[in-house]
Amino acid sequence: PPYAPSLVKAVFRSVTSLHVSRSAAWAAGAVTRAVVAGIVDGAKRAAADEGRTKLLPRDLVSAIDRDVT
Repeated sequence: PPYAPSLVKAVFRSVTSLHVSRSAAWAAGAVTRAVVAGIVDGAKRAAADEGRTKLLPRDLVSAIDRDVT
């Protein structure tokens, strides 16, 4: 997965006291990658709509607002 299971487990530890299995951490890392990739694709389109090649924070917000994931 793109995000190391140890990193994903650390994030889970900060929000829950439940044990997170290795396979659950792997799955969460894969899902996170898919969601982030969708947001970045939408942000690229938002920037392109304005004639820019550089992503700005507002492009990410626009992608999320458009639900482009």
